[in-house]
Amino acid sequence: MLAAPAFAQDQVGDDCTKYIVNAGFDEDLTWNLDGSTKPIVDKSTNLSTRTQAWLAADGSGYGWGGISSKKRTDGLEFGWNGFFGHVKGWTAANGNGNKLAEWTYFGTAPYGLAEKAVPISDDSDGSLVPPATKPDEAQGDDNKGFLYLRAGWGGWATYSQNVHVPVGKYTLSYWVYNLNYEKSKSNTGVKNLTQVICRRDTVQDAEGFNAQEWTKHTIDITATDSLNITFGFKSNGGSASNPYVVIDDIRLVKTADVTREEIIASDIDVLLSEMDEYEGQLTDYQGVVSEIEDAKGAAMDAQGETDVEALQAGYDAAAAAVARFKAVLDNINKVQALEKKATAMRENDYPGKDALDEAINAAEEAITNGTTTDIEAQIAALDAAIKNYLASKEATEADPADFTYYTQNPWFIKDGLEPTVNADGSCTYPNATKEDGSANYTAGSGNADFTSTGWYKGSFTAGDQRLNFAQGRSCWNAWGTNFAEISVNQDIEGLPNGYYSVSGDLITQADYVTDQHVFAKSALEESNSEALTSGNWTDTNDGTWTTLTSGKVLVFDGKLTIGAAGTGANGNQSGWFCATNFKLNYLGKATDEQIAAAIAKKEQDATALVAGMHYAGDKASVQDSINAYNTSKDIYVLNGGIALGKASEAKYTEVMAEGKTIPTVAAKIADESSYAPVHNIAAYAWEKTNSYLASDTATYKKVDGKISELKRYVETYYNAAHNVDSVSNSLTSATAKEALANTIAKQVEVLTLGDTIQNANTVNALVAQLNAAISKAEAQEAYEKNPNATDYTGNIQNPDAAAETGWNINKGNGNTNTASGQYYDNRQTSHRYFDSYNSTKGALNYYADQKVEGLPNGTYEVSVYTRTPAAGAFVFSANGENKADTTWQEIPVNYFNYTHNDFGIGGNTAADGSDSIIVAADKFGPLWEEATRAYNADPNNTEMGAIYAANNGQGYGWQKQTWTAEVINHELTIGMTTDSLRTPKAFEGNWFSVVDWGLKLLKAGDNNGWNGPITGVTEIKTNAALKADAIYTINGQRVAKMAKPGLYIVVENGKAKKVMMK
Repeated sequence: MLAAPAFAQDQVGDDCTKYIVNAGFDEDLTWNLDGSTKPIVDKSTNLSTRTQAWLAADGSGYGWGGISSKKRTDGLEFGWNGFFGHVKGWTAANGNGNKLAEWTYFGTAPYGLAEKAVPISDDSDGSLVPPATKPDEAQGDDNKGFLYLRAGWGGWATYSQNVHVPVGKYTLSYWVYNLNYEKSKSNTGVKNLTQVICRRDTVQDAEGFNAQEWTKHTIDITATDSLNITFGFKSNGGSASNPYVVIDDIRLVKTADVTREEIIASDIDVLLSEMDEYEGQLTDYQGVVSEIEDAKGAAMDAQGETDVEALQAGYDAAAAAVARFKAVLDNINKVQALEKKATAMRENDYPGKDALDEAINAAEEAITNGTTTDIEAQIAALDAAIKNYLASKEATEADPADFTYYTQNPWFIKDGLEPTVNADGSCTYPNATKEDGSANYTAGSGNADFTSTGWYKGSFTAGDQRLNFAQGRSCWNAWGTNFAEISVNQDIEGLPNGYYSVSGDLITQADYVTDQHVFAKSALEESNSEALTSGNWTDTNDGTWTTLTSGKVLVFDGKLTIGAAGTGANGNQSGWFCATNFKLNYLGKATDEQIAAAIAKKEQDATALVAGMHYAGDKASVQDSINAYNTSKDIYVLNGGIALGKASEAKYTEVMAEGKTIPTVAAKIADESSYAPVHNIAAYAWEKTNSYLASDTATYKKVDGKISELKRYVETYYNAAHNVDSVSNSLTSATAKEALANTIAKQVEVLTLGDTIQNANTVNALVAQLNAAISKAEAQEAYEKNPNATDYTGNIQNPDAAAETGWNINKGNGNTNTASGQYYDNRQTSHRYFDSYNSTKGALNYYADQKVEGLPNGTYEVSVYTRTPAAGAFVFSANGENKADTTWQEIPVNYFNYTHNDFGIGGNTAADGSDSIIVAADKFGPLWEEATRAYNADPNNTEMGAIYAANNGQGYGWQKQTWTAEVINHELTIGMTTDSLRTPKAFEGNWFSVVDWGLKLLKAGDNNGWNGPITGVTEIKTNAALKADAIYTINGQRVAKMAKPGLYIVVENGKAKKVMMK
């Protein structure tokens, strides 16, 4: 027996906080004053594409968001996407195996933490903000830190400490403050995990989230040697709507002396009260009542002991007795449920009926007169008796035994609540009606009576898969879309060896029948029922269910999996079903010879399978499984190999089907004229792909990835190159033709660089460069044909937002890059435009630009159509990289007067007319006003009429903006933004829209030696984004240096290579 800890004598009123380690959270802080972390020893792991795990030596973790493509709205370079601090004296735990997790923020921080020192999240402007004040009773400089608890998206964490104290009565106090009270006060999806456990008592803090300021919480406890303190909470929603709880200044004060003997005697009193309560609930069970009386007598005798060890032994015995009395209530229900099942089975009149009757009588005797131990023993005894009864029938395939007893919840409803199936197929449930006479079960909904214990979903787990009351029955609802197969399954163990089949009732809707079926699968055999052929679902919830039965399967190790499944089709919910009323049929014993034959067939199937396999890596793995099986004779090892082999061959059959990529390319690649003008890169990709598929390491799991690589070259890049070829054939400019040819030639060098196919980002970047090269070639053609042209809108890629190609768009925390539905011309209702929205005013930080190249130097008019509801949105042009080179044009906010206008539109006004003026952001607007006047003057003006007719004759708020810009180096950058870090003033609204950019040359400048967008610019002849001796991002944007971590393309001496900057 362990000795009790020795303590100095504390007096009543003494501060006993000394027994709590780091009670004020002033030591071992997770964050330093300047926002720095504990010393980091490991940065080798990423939690996601947004978060890198920084780990300290003590296990503290910090989720660094510096690798994220997201942007902070306050301009900071990165945010922390979580932290999990280990704190001296406290045991930290969380829902991620006690390791760092994203979107949970738990640890300690100092009160003097600098502003924005710890930015929270990679895509917001929030930060860890300490309380403005300290708790009233801890204002001193020695109070350095506090515990910080914040979580989102289902995360949780706790900090616990076991505190050893002398025997006595104490008051435990601590201060708590919810820093996010206003935004979290209505959140019902959070759970406070803060509690104190002392002896048999658990006190939970139900009010911790309601502290709008520092609030002192106190708990009175009586301790014998220890107590456990836990702080924490669990969230169920986004971070912003959850509490930000801070805790500080834990104190423990002794309030009274008490002996250990007094405490134990008091605890026995509590147990005696509980025994009285259980005795009142168990008056019908005389054996248990007698046991309770004996336990009460022993407990009262123990209270008279003066020796503390004897007292403790009496308490332990009484506590064990109370646990038995609590358990016996549940055990009685279990035995009675088994009795009910056994009584129903008597109707089958199997040969073992007399033995079953004896078991039922014995169970009833134990319940009435037995002890808690006797009653508990009857659970196993009656279960064994039922199974013996079932086995007593000489089952055959023609006359099977009903072994449904071995299944769990075949009706998806709790024991004792199963329905009676009527002659017409309808079901009568014993608990179908509530006490008030209303229906207990509602079509389309689950119910507390329903259960799926024992059942599990298949590999497809999404969709609407749940308990349901459908078509008059409790059932499993297996609904989803875009699945290969959807299923519900149950594993059964402990079966007698022999043959089995399974039946079940299924139903679905008429339009979604595929091959829905029930199945039975053992280690040796498997069988599906015939497929469902009709969907009998009705809108009146009384459809006809179809009973399907599998073929027989052999069980030799007591294990069988049963269930129902459906194959998906058509990209919708085809294949879904509801299932219920499963029955397990025992068809008779299997001889040793039958079992041996089934095993031999399994071995032969595996040998035949491996002989015909196509992917060598998988083939070797299956052969390894066969070899391992031959040594161990573990059939599940063999089955694992067979499953791998079947999956591998299924993938081979899938990808080699007529019209698929591999056979299509194989058939075409021998023809040198195929894939022109880039047959060489198609051949390169085919060689790499075919080399892998024929290699010793080929596995089906990588085939889809290899096909995706191949398609980058023979589809994505080829289509773009073929378009270049078509455009080139339409051109007359020799310069333009040569530039296009040189671009492809240089890109082929990149695409055939090294031993691997380039990744998707690289190929997409090259395709974007081809598109840019086409634009430049077409601009060269246009210039040569008409060097005196003035309209250079054609040099802009997608000025009308038809696509995003050519534009560098960062929507920031906006919702979209482009939108449609409110274009200014009624004839083009699906026309897209640049647009984004954020529900928080001023938070939108959208940015987009395009460098328009190949322009004659000179003075241009830039035009664009715009709209916005508030100040601070801008369009711009720039002819250099310096700040002075940018011309900012704020998008005006326009207004419309309902009362005083010349368009015949009137509206309600206040007495002073104040609400007669509205912001013309998404209706009316200068463009609509101009068009309306023109259309009214000339109803035959269809162009103006289409603008007037938009939005049912009220327009969409658009206006046209123009300004002049100087082009001095044959290029001009144009763009639009609401990012206040770039613009002259902050954005005050929620959204803006821009469309239809235009460029018109007003006055030619100095163009000596310049003969068009291409002529004289040697580097353009190679590739607009892969020039010699340059550095590019993986998206093709040229940069001066590798300033941030990430993947870059570096070109040296005409050769490109990928470099990872860490």
